[in-house]
Amino acid sequence: MSTISKDLTLELKTAVLVVAGEPWQVKQFNQTAQSWFGESLQEGVLLSTVIVGINEQGLRRRLNKGRATEFDYTVQLDRELPVEFICSKTESYEGGVILEGRDLTRVHSSELMLASYSKMIEEKTSELEAAIQARDQFFSTMSHELRTPLNSIIGFTEALIDEIYGEFTDEQLTILKKVYHSGQNLMSLLTNLLYLSRIKSGKLHLSLVKTDLAQVCEKAIFNLEERCEAKRIKILVDSQATQDYHPQVDPQLCEQMIRLLLDNAIKFSPEASTIQVMVQRHLNVLRVTVSDSGIGIARENFNQIFQPFTQVETSLARVYEGSGLGLSVVSEVIRLHGGQVSVESTLGQGSKFHLDFVCDK
Repeated sequence: MSTISKDLTLELKTAVLVVAGEPWQVKQFNQTAQSWFGESLQEGVLLSTVIVGINEQGLRRRLNKGRATEFDYTVQLDRELPVEFICSKTESYEGGVILEGRDLTRVHSSELMLASYSKMIEEKTSELEAAIQARDQFFSTMSHELRTPLNSIIGFTEALIDEIYGEFTDEQLTILKKVYHSGQNLMSLLTNLLYLSRIKSGKLHLSLVKTDLAQVCEKAIFNLEERCEAKRIKILVDSQATQDYHPQVDPQLCEQMIRLLLDNAIKFSPEASTIQVMVQRHLNVLRVTVSDSGIGIARENFNQIFQPFTQVETSLARVYEGSGLGLSVVSEVIRLHGGQVSVESTLGQGSKFHLDFVCDK
């Protein structure tokens, strides 16, 4: 066996052949090359008898033009061995060329593994998308199907509380009020689920009109008067500086967003406290701010609170009921309007939630 020139620095597992002449004849080779090609590899044999089908002319042209001269080949051992050869000129022989062969088994295995993982990820992604679609469809259908009988329960319970069908004892009225408020809470949950399912499926469409946000705030507050009275909470509104600036929004959805922010403010505020609603303008942005003096939120939880079904786990928050959907609905609806929601808060010192709308005068 011929040995490789000492001036060649090569990887131990790299097969090396030095060829020269026309057609190319093998001049030198290393142990790895011998193990690949066996007895067919001898000094002086034509390279084409060792690497069957090699395109010598094409490789010569590329070498003369300084182009890349890599080519793949499959060595037939007791198994098929995928390899890559890289050709380069050498001065050891006139017209000499070095072929360095690299075993691609691990590369191919990695590629196959990567392809397998990619296929698995695609399948899991499709399954997840189908599951999400089924979930959203279920939420939408459930919300529709439950709202009708629930409306009847709430309506009849309210009629009983008003003693339209006769008088009740104080204990009975207390029980009826609990039923009524539980029904209202469930209706709120179903409404929020319906909003989220429509948003996720792209079925929630905005009816945009120029809207006085101050009036929308007043309407949202009016619908929460009973809850405010129960906790002796006052809601103050300041919107005088924005009377002439009306953004293009969906008034019904805006009322829902503001009501959800107020609902949270009422829930987490102490009794006999004050909630402030401010509508302010800065350049072409109208900002609605709902401020409370409630339990507050730690900064590290700011992003978490806008995720669906998420409530911050603190000793203060655990005593309050809720599904964790309200702020998620607010975040999605304001995004549909091209605006954004943000929060300022200190744990134990209250919160400020901001809704920013882009508007033209």
